[in-house]
Amino acid sequence: MTKRNIASTLGLLIMLFALPSIAWALDFSWSSPDEDKSLFYLGQIFGPVGNALAGTGNALIASLFRIFNIAVLSLGSIVVSYTIVLSTINTAQEGEVMGRKWSSVWIPLRAAAGMAFLLPTASGYSLIQVMMMQIVVYGIAAGNQVWSVAVGAISTGTGVMGSAQVTGDRKGPIRQLLSSMVCSETINNNDDCKTSFSNVPSNYYTKVSGDTAYLYVGIQDDPDFATLCGGMQSSANDSQYAELDNWLDINKGAMRSAAGTLQYVATQIVANTGITADAVGAALDGASNNVYLSLLSMPLKVQSGDKYGAAALENGWLFAGSYYFELIKKGSSSPSFSFPTRIGDTFASSQKIAVACKQAIADNMAKVSALTPSGSGGGSTSSTTGNSEMLIMQSSNVGGDGGPLYDAIYNAVKSATVDVLNTLTQSEDDPVSSMRNFGSSIMITCENLWFLIITLAFVMLILGCIMSGINPLCWALGAIVTILTPILTLIIGLLWGAGAAIGIYLPMVPYLVFTFTALGWMLLVIETMAAAPIVALGLVSPAQENLGKASASVMLITNVFLRPSLMVIGFVVAVKLVQAAVAMVNFGFFATVDASTGTIGIFGCIALICLYGGLVIGIIHECFSLVYVLPDKITRWIGGQAEQSNVKQQLKDVKESTDKGAEVGAGLMKSSAGWAQGVGKESMKGKGIMEGISSPGSIMPGADKGGSGGIGPDKGLGGMMGMGGKGK
Repeated sequence: MTKRNIASTLGLLIMLFALPSIAWALDFSWSSPDEDKSLFYLGQIFGPVGNALAGTGNALIASLFRIFNIAVLSLGSIVVSYTIVLSTINTAQEGEVMGRKWSSVWIPLRAAAGMAFLLPTASGYSLIQVMMMQIVVYGIAAGNQVWSVAVGAISTGTGVMGSAQVTGDRKGPIRQLLSSMVCSETINNNDDCKTSFSNVPSNYYTKVSGDTAYLYVGIQDDPDFATLCGGMQSSANDSQYAELDNWLDINKGAMRSAAGTLQYVATQIVANTGITADAVGAALDGASNNVYLSLLSMPLKVQSGDKYGAAALENGWLFAGSYYFELIKKGSSSPSFSFPTRIGDTFASSQKIAVACKQAIADNMAKVSALTPSGSGGGSTSSTTGNSEMLIMQSSNVGGDGGPLYDAIYNAVKSATVDVLNTLTQSEDDPVSSMRNFGSSIMITCENLWFLIITLAFVMLILGCIMSGINPLCWALGAIVTILTPILTLIIGLLWGAGAAIGIYLPMVPYLVFTFTALGWMLLVIETMAAAPIVALGLVSPAQENLGKASASVMLITNVFLRPSLMVIGFVVAVKLVQAAVAMVNFGFFATVDASTGTIGIFGCIALICLYGGLVIGIIHECFSLVYVLPDKITRWIGGQAEQSNVKQQLKDVKESTDKGAEVGAGLMKSSAGWAQGVGKESMKGKGIMEGISSPGSIMPGADKGGSGGIGPDKGLGGMMGMGGKGK
C-alpha cells in the first residue's frame, strides 16, 4: 500500500469520527423520540442489542445469532491460520515480512479487528452486529430529524400546500432605503458634511422598541442626528404566527442585509462613477429579495390543540405515510408577514447642518430618483400563476355527421365530459383529494341509483300487475323492466367498481407505498444483522484492498443508514411532485385531445374519461415511487448497486384485492337486477306479480341453473357474486 492510500484512508476515518461532533455543532440530535415505533418494532424482533438497542423482545433471536457467530468465528480462525502459514512462507521466500504482495501493516490489523468483531457480547450478538445496529439507530435518528421538519408544516397549519405570504409594498421602502444610504455616504465623503458633523461617521444600525424592530441610518447615539437619513421599521409582531424574539431577530437581520447590499451602490452614486440604472435596479431587486426571503423563513407558531403534529413526532418517521392528508391541509388562513416600511429622513429640517451639506445630500438623493423611476427596482409586489392555464392548439375536429340534433347532444355530452375531467383533479388543491372525493361521489351516486331502479321496478310492476286481467299494460311494463334493468345495472356496476378504485384504493397509495417501503427497510436491517459476521470475516481475508473483501459492505450499510431519511424526503417531494405532474398533464391534455382526435361520439366520451383517469392514476403511482426509488438507487452515484424493492408488485396485489371487493359489490347489484328481470319476464307471460316472484329463475334462479342473481344450492353463491350461470 502506498503512503498516499494510507493517508487517504486515515483522513477518511478521522472525518467519520468527527461527524457526530460536527452534527452536534449544527444542532443536530442523534436521539429519537422515546415512543419511536421503528425502534420499538426492531426491539420486538431482536431484543436488546448491546447498548445500541434497548429491545423488549425475548432472547431467542440473540441465541440463534450467538451460535451462528461462533460458527463464523471458527471459520475466521481457520482463515487467520491460513494467513499466518502463507505469510511465513512468503517471508522466507521473498525476504520481506509477509512477502511483497501483502501489506505487513493492514493484513495483521484487519485480521485482529475482524476476529475481535466476531466475539460475542453479553447480549448474544457479536461486536460488529452491535456496531451495525448502532448505525441503523443513527439512521433512524436522522430520519426523525428530517421528518420533524415536515411535521413542523403540520403543526403550524400550513402543510406542504400552504405557505406564508409577505404583504405590502416592496418597492417603495427599498428605494427609500437606497436614498438613506446615499445620504449616509454623502455625510461620510462630502467635505462640507465632514466639517458640519466634525468627521463623525454615519452608518446604519438596528434597535428594538416593544414589538417592533427598527433600522436607522444616521449617527448612532447622537441625540440630534441618530435618525438623520431615515431608515426602515418592521410591522408590529403578530403573536399568532411567530415568536416575538424570532420576529425581531429576522426583521433586524433582513433589514441589515438589505442596507449592506445597497451600501456599495450608494457609494458609487455619491462618487459619481457613472453607475447605470440597470445596476441600481439589480441591487434594489437583490435587497428586496433578501428581506422577502428572510420573512418567508419566519418560524411559525404551533397551532393550539395540534394533536396530529405531536403524534407524528412521537411515533417517528415510520408512519409518515399515514399523515399524507395532514400534510396537504392548509390552515384556516395563510399566515402573512408585512414588508418593512420606510422611516422618513430629517436632514432637510435640521437647523444644525450646514446649507452646503444639505444641498450635497439633496443633489445625490436626486440621482437616486433619476436612476430609479417609479415602478422600477425593488422586486415585484406580488406574483401569481394561474393553475387553470391550458395549452391552446388548433382543433382538427371535423364535426359530427349525425345531423343537428346529434351534434347538439354530442356537444352537450362533450362539455359535460370536460367538466367531469376538470372536477376529477381540480375540485381541491390536491389531486389525490380531488380524485378521492370524485370516486366517493361515484360510489354513493351509483348506490342511490341502484336503490332507485329497484324501487321503481317494484312499484311499476305492482301498479301494472295489480290486476292480472290487465295483461297488455303488464306486458309493456315487464318489457321495460326486462330490457332496461340489466343494462342500467351493468353500467352502474362498472361505474361503482371504478369509483371504488378511485375513492378507496387511490387515497391509500401514499400510505401503502411508504408502508411497503418501510417493511423493505426492516427486512434490510435483518439482512444487515445476519451479514455483519460475514463482513467481519471479509476483513480477516488477506485481500489486496484496504478493507479486504468487506469493501462492498460499506455501500450496503450506507444504504441502510440513509434509507429512513431518503424515504421521508422522497415522500414529501412526491406530495409536491403530484401537484406539478397533474398540472403539467392538465395543461396539454384537453387541447391535445381536441386537436388530435375527430368527433369521438357520445360513448367515446366515456373512453376519454377512462383514458384520463388511468393516466392520472399512473402519474400518482409514478410520483410516489420516489419513496422507494430514491433510497434504492441513490448509492449508484458513488458506485454502489441499486436495491430492488418489491413495492410495485405489492401494490398490484393490493389493487387486485380492491378490485375483487368491487366485483362483490357489483355482483350484489347484478343479483338484484336478475330478480327484477325475472319478475319482468314472468309478467310478460301474463302471470301476476306474486307468480313472477316465486317462479324459477327470478329471485332464486340458482335453484335451477345458477342465474345471475341466484343464491340457491346449485350455483347460487356464484350467481350472487355475478359469476353464476344463466337463468331461464
